[in-house]
Amino acid sequence: MYHHGVFIMVIRFYKACVGLSAVMLLLFVMEWRKNAAFEYMFTFALVPVVNLGYVWLADSDNLEEAMIAQKIIYIGGCFLNLFLLFGIFSICNIKLKSWVKTLLIFAAFLMYGGILTMDKGELYYKSVTFKKVGELTLLEKEYGPIHTLFYIYMILILLASVLVLVYAMIYRPGTSIRNLIILIIMDAASLVAFFGEKILAAVAGMEFEVMPAFYIIAEIVFLILFHRIKS
Repeated sequence: MYHHGVFIMVIRFYKACVGLSAVMLLLFVMEWRKNAAFEYMFTFALVPVVNLGYVWLADSDNLEEAMIAQKIIYIGGCFLNLFLLFGIFSICNIKLKSWVKTLLIFAAFLMYGGILTMDKGELYYKSVTFKKVGELTLLEKEYGPIHTLFYIYMILILLASVLVLVYAMIYRPGTSIRNLIILIIMDAASLVAFFGEKILAAVAGMEFEVMPAFYIIAEIVFLILFHRIKS
């Protein structure tokens, strides 16, 4: 049985991530330039919203409220990781054809449309149970076929980012090695964050999301590289 303080720490962690991501957004606005790629702007704008979703979920008082928060959280999985991929393309100076980018964004919207059905039928969640563990709200979920598609989508995005970095190292000798190393560290952090929740749930017996921390790391990386490229 977990101590009262553990649940308080989890909620404070989520709230701290909201505050830090808001600070990152402010710093990015101060660094903004007109010719910056749109993925930077959307990444920094969406992270505070997604991280706020984690706070809302943790503090939810009923299933309906928790499901709304869960839908906000999934904006991160569908769009933030895709924008991070676009950012990696941009930093590595690899031109992505406009039709490919449009197709990927369309796929993200399609995936998110499927996610929005989570409280209707059994396509995304076969069942969802609301429960309070101390002060923390948890959802016990049985997953459906669309959730499996979402995991495949996420893995493909992560794999694509790795392949882009490998391609840049081999075929883009002019790309900054320091930038590539920073991006590789960010990719490693994304893998830890993506699979970390499942590992923590298995080891600690309590659901605890680490993606909010990864989004902060990604913002810091983008902010550093954005400043380096700008200067």
